[in-house]
Amino acid sequence: MGVFIKFRCDEGGSHEALSSAWKYVILHACNGKDETQIQAIRSGCLLDFKWQFEKLQRFGFMAISGDFDVYFKIHPDDRACTLILHAFNLSLTALIKNPLLLASQMAGGRLTMKYEGEKLPVVDRFGEDAKSWFVNGESAAGSMAESSKDKAHWDPVTKALLSAGNPCLTVFGGHKGDVSSVRLDAPVEYVYSGGEDGTVRKGHIKSGECALVMRGHRGDVYAVDVTRDGLAVFSGGEDHIIRKWDADTGVELLMMEGHEANVWCIS
Repeated sequence: MGVFIKFRCDEGGSHEALSSAWKYVILHACNGKDETQIQAIRSGCLLDFKWQFEKLQRFGFMAISGDFDVYFKIHPDDRACTLILHAFNLSLTALIKNPLLLASQMAGGRLTMKYEGEKLPVVDRFGEDAKSWFVNGESAAGSMAESSKDKAHWDPVTKALLSAGNPCLTVFGGHKGDVSSVRLDAPVEYVYSGGEDGTVRKGHIKSGECALVMRGHRGDVYAVDVTRDGLAVFSGGEDHIIRKWDADTGVELLMMEGHEANVWCIS
């Protein structure tokens, strides 16, 4: 279901005025806090491929992202909108090069319901509209896409692109504050992290359980690395010190001083 949106322009209004109305209609609707209008722009704009395709060509990705940002301030848990924005983010590299690639990106698997427990028809419709535009070569998206009919596009033979909405496999908790650095050991069995709380933590990749906590830094830990044999961990941070730890026991083995500023990198 689409929505008819009427723009109001003063007599003698310019194309720039209409363009501005197009650009900010979602912002104005959300700021008005009229739920009927908000639901109208949700279904007719945010979840409508034709609208998004046209707006992407006119104003670029930042305008699309801004629309979702203002909407999420009112409805932060809208799963359908979250999936579509995620698909846009995954496609960003291609869209920066050519906004007309939006259809092939969505048809290629950036947007999927594979991992969703609940069926979301509006997301399926968005993907089907993208596929229909791409396959038919017809610009249902609007006047600006009209000139793109004769241009070549790539359609993947198999859907091999990373899909939006993939489930989180493991959550690593324990740090109090921001996490500044993360490194994996060579066998990919453990992950080492340094954070704002001044600790270095060793966690199991599969379970997420904390195996060790290495304490000693005074201030944020900005850099962490682990040796190829997995026997030692190095960390550096706000206290201007590089510390070496036993990866099995968490015991500090060495303290290297001399830096006169934060240690940002260890390799």
